[in-house]
Formats: sequence, C-alpha cells, structure tokens
Amino acid sequence: MKKGFTLIELVISIAIISTLITIAMLSFRTVESTEAKRDLKEIVNRIKFARNMAISEKAQSEVNFMENNSYEVICKDYRETFNYSEGLKLLNTEAIKLKFTIKGVSSKDTAQTLYFKIKDKIYEVTIEPVTGKVNLKI
Repeated sequence: MKKGFTLIELVISIAIISTLITIAMLSFRTVESTEAKRDLKEIVNRIKFARNMAISEKAQSEVNFMENNSYEVICKDYRETFNYSEGLKLLNTEAIKLKFTIKGVSSKDTAQTLYFKIKDKIYEVTIEPVTGKVNLKI
C-alpha cells in the first residue's frame, strides 16, 4: 500500500484553502468599510453636537480637522479630540475649521462641504451657510 497524496487530493486541498483565504480577505474588507462608515456617521453627529453645544452654552464652538486622521471639538471649557479609521479619507486639502455661533449658525467662512472617501465611494458632509444644518449625502 502506497502512502502519500494523489494529485486529485492535492488539487482539492489547495482549492479549499484558497476559497477559505478569499472569504477571510473579503470579510476583512467588509469590516474595514463598515468601520469607516460608522466613523463618518460619528463625525456628522459630533459636528451636530458642536452646533447644539454652541446654542446651549451660548458660546462659539469649533470642529477642527487635523492631518493625522483626527479632529477636535471645542466649546468654552470643553475640548476633546477624536480619531477616525484609516479607511475613511478626508479629501479636502486645506485646513478645516468649522465654527458655529451662539445661534447655531455656521460663522461666515465656515459653511462648506467636506468630502470623505470610503473605498471608491465619495460622501459629502455639508454645513448650510444660513442655518448651520449638517447634512450627509451618500
């Protein structure tokens, strides 16, 4: 009796292993994309939070985006820095400082559109100039 694997057994084993590796890689990409989408929604919520804080505290608030995948929310004594995942890319090239007045309106130069990219899809976060309302366009 011979010991060892036949060619068919080897091919089937390699096919099964290849399939498992492909499934694992696809699920990893899905997890990364899901995390980036969650981070984008969190950014929108924190911008809304900064706007609401300006109204409730009767003080100007700011959201400043930095180069190292982070941003900070500032209002009076409150200052907190947040990070977002590498899968979420901010496409705007200039420094971004969003400011809200005590009425929750975006101050003069800060009403703008932020562009984020997740994989090949671009998302828009707009801050309306008159109302300061924050919108996410998918």
